Amino acid sequence: MKKAFLSLVLALLALAAFAQGNNVYKTPFRFKTLDGKLFTNANLKPNKSTVVVFFDPYCEHCATQAGWLGAGAAKLKNVQFLFVTTEPTVQASIDFKAKYFTGKNMDVTILLDTDFKFDAYFGYSEAISMYVYKKTGERSQSFKKETPVDKMIPFF
Repeated sequence: MKKAFLSLVLALLALAAFAQGNNVYKTPFRFKTLDGKLFTNANLKPNKSTVVVFFDPYCEHCATQAGWLGAGAAKLKNVQFLFVTTEPTVQASIDFKAKYFTGKNMDVTILLDTDFKFDAYFGYSEAISMYVYKKTGERSQSFKKETPVDKMIPFF
C-alpha cells in the first residue's frame, strides 16, 4: 500500500512539474548566472518571446545551432534566449557566448544548472534541446535537434 501511495505522489509531482514547464513565467526555475547570481523566472523580460536552450559549450550540435541563431539575429530582436548548461567550467560558457553572440545584438543569457534541475523544470532534455515560449509565456513548441531560425519563427 505504501509503495502504491508513493508511486502516486511521485507521478503527481512529475505531472505538476511538466504542467509548470508549459508556462515559462509560472515555472519556478532557479539557475545561476556566469557571475554566480541567482536567475529565476522573475528575471524574465515581459513582452518578449523566450527560448530556453539546454546546451553544452563543447557540443558541435549546439555550436551549429548557435551559429544559425547568430546569423539570424536580425529576425530575433524580440526574443530572449536562456542558454542553460550543466558544464561546470564557466570559462567554456563565456567563450561560447563570445564566439557566437558577440556583436549580434541578441538578448542571450548563459545560465548554469549546478543542481541538475533542468529536466524537472522543463522536461527531459539532452544537448541540444530548445523550448519556445510565446510572449504570453505559453510553450508553443520544443525542438530536440538543430533547427533553422526560419522554422522557429512561426512559434514566437
